[in-house]
Amino acid sequence: MTTVAGFAATSLLMSLVIVGPAASADSQPAPSPKPAPATATVQSFKGQIVTIEGEQYIVKDATGKEVRLHVNQETVLQSGLRVGDKVDAEVSANGHAVTLLRALP
Repeated sequence: MTTVAGFAATSLLMSLVIVGPAASADSQPAPSPKPAPATATVQSFKGQIVTIEGEQYIVKDATGKEVRLHVNQETVLQSGLRVGDKVDAEVSANGHAVTLLRALP
């Protein structure tokens, strides 16, 4: 009888050791998919610089609508841009300028 009880206890212990880690790994949520690259939501934009306020460029498009563009160290920004310059920009959905370059004549 002790052998049967010992065998049952050993079997139970082994099943917990073998199944335990697998069960806990399954209970963790699957990693969420990575978001699409920012370039998927980038749109081209043309306009004329109306105001420059630090990291904010206000650009008026051909329809007269003024758009606020945020620039930072990640923006490909042409040096020497001034108010009145016509520019080509690539802008993310949240208003961040990915590129801001003087438009070719």
